[in-house]
Amino acid sequence: MSTIEWHPPRAKPKRRGRLLIVAAIAVLLLGGGTALSYYVDRLWFESLGYASVFWTTLGLQSEVFVVFFVATFLILYLAFLAIKPARLGELSGIPILINGQPLQLPIEPVLRIAGLAGAAVIGLATAVGMMSEWTTLGLYWSGAGNAPSSPVDPIFFRPIPFYLFTLPAYRLISS
Repeated sequence: MSTIEWHPPRAKPKRRGRLLIVAAIAVLLLGGGTALSYYVDRLWFESLGYASVFWTTLGLQSEVFVVFFVATFLILYLAFLAIKPARLGELSGIPILINGQPLQLPIEPVLRIAGLAGAAVIGLATAVGMMSEWTTLGLYWSGAGNAPSSPVDPIFFRPIPFYLFTLPAYRLISS
């Protein structure tokens, strides 16, 4: 008696060139406006002679973004690894019958990728949100409002950084 073996048809090779072109167009459409905005800001600051202010601001924004992205990603992914069951790999050995054919689904690799992707997306959202607060973080890190050696206003006897950093915050809170 002869047995008939069934082999699934071979998949056609995927064309990654189209995927790369679509990804490049998406990055250009989504990030083009932001890149153009940074370019115009750089030109404006350079025309005023304050290019160092632009680069310091951009550096601080990128530092805030990286710090909060890495911290959020690590906290979430390590929490995922801590609560993931230790015997999760054994569950993929249980076959599921579909049309009488046993099928084994790999659960652990899919959950690992989902955990990485989830931590990355939440990390990106957190980092973008905190990047918009770069001025507050920069003032906290530099301690500009507490500079004892700064010149003092002769009328109200307040240090100059008070008018630049502290007073605008009071205006935002009171309005």
